[in-house]
Amino acid sequence: MSNRLICDVLSGRSYAWPASMTQELAVIDAATRHGVAPLLARALRVADVSGWPPRVVGALDRALAGESALEHGRRAELRRLSSAFAAERIPALVFKGAAVAYQVYAQPWLRPRHDTDLLIRVDDTVRATDVLRGLGYEAMITTSGRLVSAQNQWIRRDEIGSQHAVDLHWRILNPQAFARLASFDELASRSVTLPALGDAARAPAPADALFIACLHRVAHHYDSENLLWLYDIHLLASSLRDVECDAFLDTVSRTGAGAVCAQGLRLAHDAFAGAAVERLERRIASRDTPAAWRRFMSGGVTQMDVIWSDLRVLDTWRDRVTLVREHLFPPASYMRARYDVPPGRGLPYFYAYRIAHGVKRWFRQI
Repeated sequence: MSNRLICDVLSGRSYAWPASMTQELAVIDAATRHGVAPLLARALRVADVSGWPPRVVGALDRALAGESALEHGRRAELRRLSSAFAAERIPALVFKGAAVAYQVYAQPWLRPRHDTDLLIRVDDTVRATDVLRGLGYEAMITTSGRLVSAQNQWIRRDEIGSQHAVDLHWRILNPQAFARLASFDELASRSVTLPALGDAARAPAPADALFIACLHRVAHHYDSENLLWLYDIHLLASSLRDVECDAFLDTVSRTGAGAVCAQGLRLAHDAFAGAAVERLERRIASRDTPAAWRRFMSGGVTQMDVIWSDLRVLDTWRDRVTLVREHLFPPASYMRARYDVPPGRGLPYFYAYRIAHGVKRWFRQI
């Protein structure tokens, strides 16, 4: 009931507090968990909220104020990042949450986010990490390999103690079934500027941003119905001009992603209505789901399901063996950092420990 109330307010269907709703904390918890508390607070500010409990309104207003207070630092850091990459002639795209916040939200602080996602060419990875280190970022402990991951994470604390996180990607998504549906060069050729972040900042075009949003919800979050991600889809789809709708549909058709994108649009329409969203969803022709994608859309996904999907998609046995090896035997540098192994001490025990304990988690629901 809490989710339905939130959706009704955000879509403008109703602003009334239901007489049957007695769980104030449930609404606060749902809005926070789904990342839509600032949006809900803003929507209520333009409506008659006399029937809403002060406790709920106050909590939502505090969430809005908190996101607004963070925005100055976020914007300055994004400008700094974009300028630094441009100065080194490293093409980079701001994408996912940070880009969408500046593209289609009335104010960027209405779209909470914990990190900035940057997409680069794989050939620029070493130079990009040098830029991040030069800006004061430190690499988080993450595994690496040619196939096991297409991103790494970086953290920096600024002079006032605020934390800035960057996810550096060289493919749009990690699972092999989705990773190559759009290349950096393809996205960059259609990219648009983000004026609020300066001349150097670029992001995928709105049609591409919608495509990525539909994929991300399934590929990384296994058909999640998180309201913030659905609101991203709602705003992006509603913002498209006719020519951009055609571009989106061409990409969906070419990649075979009809089932994934139709599902995202349908859920966004169910939650927030919008005639444009419904029309776009109806125009998707083929909705067959490739076998490697089915587990991502069926719930109860385990890490083994993801690995099995990756193995089915890879073209050669050599790549399949490489993927399994990268999962079981990550680089020694990762193992020493992850398990705090001092130099000179052997790693076989720690590899055995990791395999024994890690493989069990492969069969647990993610």
